[in-house]
Amino acid sequence: MSGLAGGTRQVSGDPMAVLAVLADPEKYGQRLQELRDATERYNEAIALVAPAAEIPARLAEARADRERAANELASVRAQAGDTMRRAEAEAARVRQVSEKLLAESHLKAERVKHEQLERERLLDARAGQLDREFELVKQLKEEAVRATAEAVETRQAAKAAEASFDSHRRELNRAVSTFAASIQELARS
Repeated sequence: MSGLAGGTRQVSGDPMAVLAVLADPEKYGQRLQELRDATERYNEAIALVAPAAEIPARLAEARADRERAANELASVRAQAGDTMRRAEAEAARVRQVSEKLLAESHLKAERVKHEQLERERLLDARAGQLDREFELVKQLKEEAVRATAEAVETRQAAKAAEASFDSHRRELNRAVSTFAASIQELARS
């Protein structure tokens, strides 16, 4: 026999199903009505079908079914209570975490605001420094004009050095090609 009354489904093994039944007055009433209907069917079956000798056994069975139904209902209520306590504890934990995150976000916002003010102060200081550096750049420009004349002389010397470098590079490339050819020849033999 499955459940309490013939085809009646059981919910005592699944806490979420128990909670769903207890949380929904319609489902709870429906479940209670199923149990009452099952009890009524047993009583009718006993009255109509069972011979007189079987009536005490059928009554005992009906009482046992009623007791099982009462035990199942008590179990469902206990599980629902446990589930509600766990849900309330989880809600309290989530609320605590949320409050902590909110406090941290306020602190972070204050820190960002302070950092922004500090950046603005540093930018103002940097602007003053840039003004001073601009004056220095003007002076350096004058020196650069003088250095340009010296650079022209240096450039001519560099061109001569570059020509010498190109000559050495060509010689090196020839040597590398000769070396590579030698290696290939060795590899073939």
